[in-house]
Amino acid sequence: MNTLTRNQKGKYLEEAVHLIEKHILNSNPSLKKSSFFIENNKIIDADGVHHEIDVYVEIDICHGYRSIFIFECKNLSKPASKNDIIIFNEKIKMINAQKGYFVSKSFSKDAISQSKKFSRIELLYATEEESVLYALPDMHCVTQDIVSKYLLFVRRGSINDERNIKKINMEEINIVLNGKKIDAKKFENEEVLKIVNSHLGNEKTHNYANGTYSFRFTDKIIYPEGLLMMNGDEIDRIEFTISVNLIVSRPKIRYSFEIGKRGKVISFVDPIFLNGFSVAFTQSI
Repeated sequence: MNTLTRNQKGKYLEEAVHLIEKHILNSNPSLKKSSFFIENNKIIDADGVHHEIDVYVEIDICHGYRSIFIFECKNLSKPASKNDIIIFNEKIKMINAQKGYFVSKSFSKDAISQSKKFSRIELLYATEEESVLYALPDMHCVTQDIVSKYLLFVRRGSINDERNIKKINMEEINIVLNGKKIDAKKFENEEVLKIVNSHLGNEKTHNYANGTYSFRFTDKIIYPEGLLMMNGDEIDRIEFTISVNLIVSRPKIRYSFEIGKRGKVISFVDPIFLNGFSVAFTQSI
């Protein structure tokens, strides 16, 4: 964080607060996404005066009942001052917020005393949360890239010199599994994945450095009698020869924060994708 500009530090803290608050709201079974609104850097016009709100939360409890909560985020080396608290209190009054949270790494004694005079202000301490990092020392991402695969279908009862059904186009053959015709290409992918996972599923990738690691192995899947048919022939087993690359990457951390007793968040320089969505790890307390 030391190499970051003041603006970047502020944006990271705002983003962390936004992620934690969104997680808290989404985790509440009584709230639906349509009943709350959360936004960073929202500009509010109150009687012709513009106010920038670092994190703005609006909750519509039911018809005509609306609550507003705002967050002020200061990620500076010096403590938040008494004047910071006074200015923030004016924002709370001008936009009629039910409550305001002032988030900072530290507060001056005067700022703490001043905040006690304003019933709608709560101070939250932002800690760069090292314990999160210690809990995830071996965190890494693993991607499997199947370079080549060769499948040998063995007829039940065949002898070695006649067992190979050559030059099979998986898109043209008929596969019947347990009496039901299935998609041959999908079947191939699923069976290949079974073999790959059986070989690489217990690989101790937490010991691997960033890089690509190549594997080649042979294996087979044996099918019970009458289970698998291909082009009218009963198949006893499929023999596999597979080459696969295992790509290991260790994401660099952008920031990690604990915000008061509201939650913890850890974010990464390069996005991590789960089910197609970019994620940060967020935990409410």
